[in-house]
Amino acid sequence: MGRVCRCTVRFSDRRGFEHSTDVRAASVYGATCRAWSVFKSEEGTEEESFKTKEFVVEVIKSRKFFTWSWRSCSRGSNAGGVGVGTRRGSGG
Repeated sequence: MGRVCRCTVRFSDRRGFEHSTDVRAASVYGATCRAWSVFKSEEGTEEESFKTKEFVVEVIKSRKFFTWSWRSCSRGSNAGGVGVGTRRGSGG
């Protein structure tokens, strides 16, 4: 990402419900950390955010999204476990 961007970070809990929050960050890792801090502080998402397999980070203006998985955390890397995609459709 490089520059500070507005991002939406989301995850699905074990029941299939999606949770999301908006953050500003200069990296996928930074966006994930900021969002996880929000999720951990909310009663409804605190426990579920620890048990999710991945977070999806969507960079609002660039039409790109990234997935960040817990594998990268266990390897001690900011970049591992990150996938990149492009949004399709209108908007953005």
